[in-house]
Amino acid sequence: MLCTDICIMNSLLTLMEKQWILRDLDRQLYYQVKYEINTYQKFIQNHLGWRLIHNENLIRLEKTPSHALPFMGIGAFTDRRDYCILCAVLMFLEDREEGNQFLLSELIRFVETVLVNVMDVDWTVFSQRRSLVRVMQYAQQMHMIRIYEGDTETFARQQDTEVLYENTGCSRYFAVQYPIDVTKFEKWQDFEGKMMEELEDDRGNRRTNRVYRTLCLSPILLWEDQNDPDGLYVKNQRKAIRFALQKNMEADLYLSRNGASLVYTQDGAGDMHPHRSMISDIVTLVSERISESALDARKMKIDANDCITVRSERFDSILLDIRERYEKLWGKEFRTMSHEKYIACIRQYMKSWMMIIEDNDQVIITPACVMVTGRYPKDLEDRTDE
Repeated sequence: MLCTDICIMNSLLTLMEKQWILRDLDRQLYYQVKYEINTYQKFIQNHLGWRLIHNENLIRLEKTPSHALPFMGIGAFTDRRDYCILCAVLMFLEDREEGNQFLLSELIRFVETVLVNVMDVDWTVFSQRRSLVRVMQYAQQMHMIRIYEGDTETFARQQDTEVLYENTGCSRYFAVQYPIDVTKFEKWQDFEGKMMEELEDDRGNRRTNRVYRTLCLSPILLWEDQNDPDGLYVKNQRKAIRFALQKNMEADLYLSRNGASLVYTQDGAGDMHPHRSMISDIVTLVSERISESALDARKMKIDANDCITVRSERFDSILLDIRERYEKLWGKEFRTMSHEKYIACIRQYMKSWMMIIEDNDQVIITPACVMVTGRYPKDLEDRTDE
């Protein structure tokens, strides 16, 4: 999602940005969204197809994506084990009433029992204790639990640590409620596969939901050929899509030959590019260089999908050229880091925004890369020549 200005977010954008809105934490925001959300109900139901949870304690919009992408994970989690433990913790909390207190030792025994057939659990291993700590800290951050006595962080250093928690009751609304039986699913692809089966029964609505969900949750919606059903839908319905996005999301529709993206004209929800960070500034400079090169077929060739494929070494040389040209204007972190770390940081950022796709020894540059480009004012550029 891309932006240029600043504004106060409407209630739909607030729900897009937040996991949920808890009345006990922010009564003013809770009641503001409660009274305004009816304005967006039709868009949520008909275009996004998402479930809106609204009760006396919280308001939550279940933002289920059409396709799972790497950047959609929980940022604080670093291992698959974290997600498995989180599922076990949610199961543990589901059996307890709001306000019920429990000990860390009780939870640990439950996690061991639930995960025994999924993975090895050995709390003598530091990495496994650290995994549980990440999960419990995340649960506390999401206000699913409160610490009544003790410190979760201590468990990472000392296995026999005891902590007293309180269940807030919010955890029962954390997991997505699917209208189908998912107990036999074995991998994440099963969820998407089942949705595709339903698509055949309700093709029009599902395609609408899939397109709008992707536009709202992903940096860009890409299609590989001109007969792609999502691409055809966007092209044929672009006026209606643009109107719906402007009215409900305070955003516009950017359309290229093989891609579409939601572009905020003012501050939107969630992570934004560009934003006030050094790395996003650097990426806009990289995008500008690639955009300029793409104008010359001798330097870069754009394929039928509006993508550019270059060898990995050439892409890295572009990143290093940008660094050599502008690093005097950068902060200490990017001026002093090694070439390897610098390249890895820029690549990771661009991958997370679907600007590039790494394919063995090649890098595929997508249309998202050149949607927003940037350069320093001339007086600053002149300083780099001094």
